[in-house]
Amino acid sequence: MKVKINEIYSKKMFDGLLMGKPKEGMYEESLEEIKKFLGDESPIINISAVKWVDIKKTTKNEMGYGSWGHITGVKLQISEEFDNYDFSLIFNFHPELEKA
Repeated sequence: MKVKINEIYSKKMFDGLLMGKPKEGMYEESLEEIKKFLGDESPIINISAVKWVDIKKTTKNEMGYGSWGHITGVKLQISEEFDNYDFSLIFNFHPELEKA
């Protein structure tokens, strides 16, 4: 089986949000933008959600912080011999948690 990533799109989920929870419609707006990038040539599977991830817990002497992360869309192709499956996947990505 061969898995090929054709394109990746990623953006901060809630641009301009400094504090608090996202306002109604902000997630849907981010989702629609990623869907436009991906196009409608193949099925889109959305496993993203509005969720807060603690990056660093608050300690006695230090203030912790977290992130809503990015909303990311990936165009994928899975192939095995003569069978090809093209689809897109939308998910949450937290770049702060990635290790280089």
